[in-house]
Order: sequence, then C-alpha cells, then structure tokens
Amino acid sequence: VLLMHFDNITNFENATNGSKFTVYDWSLNGNNGTGNTNASNEGPNWNSSGGKFGGAFEFDGIEDRIRLVCSTPFNKTQNGLTVSLWVYQKTYETQFRRFIEFSSKTNNRIGWALQQDSYAGGIRWYVENNSVISGIVYGNASLNLWHNVVGVWRGTNELELYVDGAQQVFGNSNSSLPGSIATDGACNLLLGDENLNSGIADRNADFNGSIDEVAVWNRSLSSKEI
Repeated sequence: VLLMHFDNITNFENATNGSKFTVYDWSLNGNNGTGNTNASNEGPNWNSSGGKFGGAFEFDGIEDRIRLVCSTPFNKTQNGLTVSLWVYQKTYETQFRRFIEFSSKTNNRIGWALQQDSYAGGIRWYVENNSVISGIVYGNASLNLWHNVVGVWRGTNELELYVDGAQQVFGNSNSSLPGSIATDGACNLLLGDENLNSGIADRNADFNGSIDEVAVWNRSLSSKEI
C-alpha cells in the first residue's frame, strides 16, 4: 500500500533543496509524501547517487522529515502489517530517532514505529495502542552501512524484526499485543521524525542518516518473502 523509491523521477517528483517537494507513491494508492522546509532548514537532501539503489534522502537530524497523509487502504491491517526500508545510520543518539512512524490519531498517538534504539546501532520495532507500547522487539544494525530493516506484525501476539533478512530475537517483548491497530480515519506517517500528541513533530526524534526504498504492505510477509 506504499512504495517510495526516492529516485526523484521526472514528471512525478520534484525534490529540490530549500523548497517543499513531492515524493511519489509507486504502489499507486495515492499515498504521496511531502518533504518539509522552513526558514532555518532546507529539509531532507536528495542525493541522486547516495542510495542503496539509485537515489536516497539524507536527513541531518535537524527537523528533516517527509510527511504523508495516507488514504484508506493504508489503514486496513486486519491481515497484519509489514514495513520495510533501507537505512544508513550515520550517528548514534541517546534519544530514540525515528526512521518511520505511523499514527492514526494526532492527539493520542497509536500505531507503530521503526527507530533507532538506545544503544549504538540498535533498532526497535514496536506497536502501540492508545499511547501504551504493547509490543517491542529489538535488533542490531551497525553504523555507517546500509541495512534492510523489516518490521512485521501478524495481527495477534506475533511481532518480528528482520535486519538484512535475519530475524532478530534480542530483547523480544510481545506480551499483550493489540489484535488490531486502531484508527479514527486520520492516517499520518512521518519519515525521519515522530509526531507528538499535539500532532506536531518532535525535534528530539530527528534522524541523522539516509533512508531508501520504503515499502508498506497491509499483510504480514512470510520470512521467506522477506
């Protein structure tokens, strides 16, 4: 239900430093994103040859983000959920730095996130409901290298994290996972940042590194598919 190549394809995308730009959803579900900019920061930097495959967006850890308001198919998670991206972590921060986050209520965060964890190179994949984290699984991806990171939620009490195709089992905490990810009809997704309860972005969660090839499925991929 979401596929972003970050290749700045002519006639579909217009990534330009210093201005807002469009990031096209190649799943054809219309979940296009918008790169931010403001007076003091130019937003994510598109690097035409800096990706795992072709181009990628570089986030400098200072209010860089890509935001999209997703359409109805993105909210349907009865058959589980899979989130995949390639990530290049440049630095480690003590704060949790978001790669990608979904929230369906701007005033009461519920959803899921893939993010940097509180140790060098660490990855955290979690699902939360009504601002209560109800399942977490951890993994490890070394700094200054490209890694494929995939989070899977199977709709019951199964939460899985894969790094470069290998399932991670470190610090697994899958108790009391929700049977569904609630939605109020609002669907917000951020790359490189997180939403606060007020619906604004949190600078303490700004990611420093590069992201490429973002994909979301409204079903749980098998380990063989991953």
